[in-house]
Amino acid sequence: MMSGSAADRPQEKTFDLTIERGAMAPDEIIVDEGDKVNLQIISDRPLEFHLHGYDLEKEMEPNEPEQLLFDATITGRFEIENEQTREELGVFLVQPR
Repeated sequence: MMSGSAADRPQEKTFDLTIERGAMAPDEIIVDEGDKVNLQIISDRPLEFHLHGYDLEKEMEPNEPEQLLFDATITGRFEIENEQTREELGVFLVQPR
């Protein structure tokens, strides 16, 4: 196994996501394949946060912070949506390492 720089190795990446009036900020999350992802999510209303491709869901209550921890093992572009309304909240991009 070749030893690369720290930039070549998986990182732990934390994102603070705020959902207000059905809009998520930031609305795009970009990580590299293999990164450990920590999504810290807060919403102003109840919703079901769903990350497609990874099939991760989190029931959100108003102003109650939630957290999703997972490894970015699948590359591609994945929708993040409110499963209850089918509204797209944002995009999760995993770039090949």
